Amino acid sequence: MKHSTPPAPTCAALSRQTGEPQAATAPHAPTWLLIEQPGPWGSDAVTNSQLGTSRSLQHQAQNAGVRIALIRRPGRTPQPSTRLC
Repeated sequence: MKHSTPPAPTCAALSRQTGEPQAATAPHAPTWLLIEQPGPWGSDAVTNSQLGTSRSLQHQAQNAGVRIALIRRPGRTPQPSTRLC
């Protein structure tokens, strides 16, 4: 029988244990997909953005263990929405 060592605690878990602030602690994910999105997005960035296939993309990413993050180049501001409704 093989014995495996438990995984090391994440930075966020260690910060919680020591009472450090949780702001800006990244969740653990084996793979990240960063998408540059110049338009606006909401609190759930992928589904509240102007990406046309956001729900399908998020579903496929979750099934593959990939975490998606929208990014914007420094100094850029969100472009106005072109949606009419």
